Amino acid sequence: MWRSRSAAAAALFPAVLALGSAPAWAKPAGPGGGSGGATSTPTGLDVSYPQCNDTLPTGDAFAIIGLNGGLANNYNTCLGVELSYAQGLKQTTTQPVAQLYVNTADPGNTVSDWPYGSAYTASAPLGAFGSTGASDPYGTCASSSTNTAACAYVYGYDMVAGVNSTIVGDLRDLSTQTTTSASGLRWWLDVETQNSWLSNTGMNVADLQGMVAALASAGVPSTAIGVYSTASQWNTITATPGATYNGGTNTLWDLNEWVTGARKLSGAESDCTQTTFTGGPMQLSQWFSSPYDGDYSCAH
Repeated sequence: MWRSRSAAAAALFPAVLALGSAPAWAKPAGPGGGSGGATSTPTGLDVSYPQCNDTLPTGDAFAIIGLNGGLANNYNTCLGVELSYAQGLKQTTTQPVAQLYVNTADPGNTVSDWPYGSAYTASAPLGAFGSTGASDPYGTCASSSTNTAACAYVYGYDMVAGVNSTIVGDLRDLSTQTTTSASGLRWWLDVETQNSWLSNTGMNVADLQGMVAALASAGVPSTAIGVYSTASQWNTITATPGATYNGGTNTLWDLNEWVTGARKLSGAESDCTQTTFTGGPMQLSQWFSSPYDGDYSCAH
């Protein structure tokens, strides 16, 4: 995702969710394998807005499509085409053929859409999903003048759910106006230090928990949500919270994991044995390649 996204994503595009922006780019070398060497396990790739005009390869087993268009508060205009491409691939692993990843960030009250006011309370539903929304476990987001965990949670939720969205639980291709159910796809939160984060790791955790809650409100099960990052970046941003947090269950714990950092396929295969920073199952490992980055299925 490093090369395909902006370094300063301030917010996720609302639940009108026009997918776009990928963790990295993966180049396959033919059916059953990605670039970087031979393997008995079919590999995948991730694509987003930079690949809008590309003729994408057909030999991969799965693809991960970016939701955003370079910044977290815009979208990938090629969503429909790229999602259709992914759905047309041949699945030969346990990985879903079509998956999504989204930019994450916690810029604090320096942005104009930082939440505040009486509308955001601990008991009222958040975001665009009405009665199916989630309450804020951190209390009331009462003021835009201060950075609080309660407001960070609302911000994360709203950046996924979309407070101004008219779509409930659907992904909409803004060019064709076709929709796809959000609940039927695997989702990845792209968590990188290149994006906008506060030094307060507690607020960053709340922000990411709000994003997970928004996906849950759209019907996405926790088993279909994961984190794309590295142990170092995750620890810098969140201080690596455990199974319990804020006096309750940590919804970031036990999520699927997609690790990055390898320079070739063999390194990605080795990375599958890393200790997971979320405590959850290691699903994917990415390696950097050209012109696309590759994704190796750790679970196969």
